[in-house]
Amino acid sequence: NSRGRKAGWNDKPKPPVQLHRESNLPLRAGVTFIYARVSSKEQALTGLSLDAQVSRCLRYAAAHGLTLAKEHNSGREGVFIDGGESAYKKVSLDMRGGGSALLKAIRPGDHLIVTAPHRLFRNLLAAEAQMEEWRRIGISLHFADMNVRTDTPAGRLMVQIFGAIAE
Repeated sequence: NSRGRKAGWNDKPKPPVQLHRESNLPLRAGVTFIYARVSSKEQALTGLSLDAQVSRCLRYAAAHGLTLAKEHNSGREGVFIDGGESAYKKVSLDMRGGGSALLKAIRPGDHLIVTAPHRLFRNLLAAEAQMEEWRRIGISLHFADMNVRTDTPAGRLMVQIFGAIAE
């Protein structure tokens, strides 16, 4: 050990680190993030406003027993926001301020809640690639308005159908 003494009878063993079954990356349990985006100021005045999106995601998190993470970029714990960011012009999340910060914060074992696929992606190929990467490393993506999570085959199918429509 660090003090140079031998392990003794009263040394407590460290709990094993849980690893994701496919990626072998360590999982952390139950950390949840929310992502909200509007592409124009006009949308802030409609039902697609940032506050409305965050409220629906918070209700979803509470209903499913998910606890928000402490990281944030919006003044709210676990909430990442892109206001006035077009997903047509900035296709990938890393091209948007809140999306980039989210990608840096999220880890294997985490959950991400978004109201609907079109708030996160507008390009079906980009959506498929990002969702597959998250599935592979053990990140659960939830769509609050659809009550769907993408870590199930049925959930992935629903998202693919709605993603094709949104594109």
